[in-house]
Amino acid sequence: MTKPTFSILVDTEENTSLAIQQLTQIALEEDIITQEDLEKMDEEKRWLLNVP
Repeated sequence: MTKPTFSILVDTEENTSLAIQQLTQIALEEDIITQEDLEKMDEEKRWLLNVP
C-alpha cells in the first residue's frame, strides 16, 4: 500500500499552518501516523531550533 502524497499551494503563513493541521488530522485518522510519531517530530523540531 502506498501512502498518499499531497501538494499544497498556500498564500499566507496562517493558511500554511491551517493546511498542516488539517493534513495532520487526516493522517492521524487514517493511521498514517500515530500520536507518538507527532511527539517525536515535535521533540526533533525543538532540538533543531535550539541548536546554536
